[in-house]
Order: sequence, then structure tokens, then C-alpha cells
Amino acid sequence: PSEEVRLHWDGSRPLKLPEGLGRLLVRTGTDWLSEGVDVVFRSESLKCRPGKGKSNRSFKGLCQELSIPPWLRQRLPLIYRNDELIAVADYCMCQPEMGKSPFTWERPQWLQ
Repeated sequence: PSEEVRLHWDGSRPLKLPEGLGRLLVRTGTDWLSEGVDVVFRSESLKCRPGKGKSNRSFKGLCQELSIPPWLRQRLPLIYRNDELIAVADYCMCQPEMGKSPFTWERPQWLQ
């Protein structure tokens, strides 16, 4: 997807992702999701702190740590709340949110 793609989502229904990238669902409820989040697909210079006591990771470093292959990285749905990265698809949550991701990314067959 192009860097202009920005989808607003409140989690009440599955979110169909552009360009055949599947859809996002919420598997567990969260109070803050009703306010809505934005889903984007570009990762330039973003940082994520994937847990308490851990340091910020570059996107590349985080993907390496999570064994996300390079060809998939530009296709990952990145979830933002109030312009702050809170989740990398269903792989991990970033501080200030903690714990297991409440999201499920249903990937199409060609991304399996």
C-alpha cells in the first residue's frame, strides 16, 4: 500500500485491508479501541518499545527480533492511537499499551 493509506477503525467490525492484504479483527475487547485507531503501512523511522523494561527498537530491529521477513515488512498493518504506534499487526504491542495484542491479522494465502 502507498504511504498515503490511513484507515480509521473502531474495531466494531473486521477491517478489510487494501491491496488484498486480508483483514484485521479484534479478538479481545479494549476500552480504548472504541475511540478508534489508525492503520498505516509505512515504517520509516518508527520506534517500538515492545515490553516493560525493554528499550526502544527500530522497526528493522524489531522485525528481526520477531523473525518477520524483509519482504513482509512494508505490508504489515501498523496500528496507531493518537499518532503513537501501539501495535505491529498481531505480532506485538508497543508501550504505553502492554500485553498480548488484542488484534488478529487474517492474512491472505499468498502471505502465509
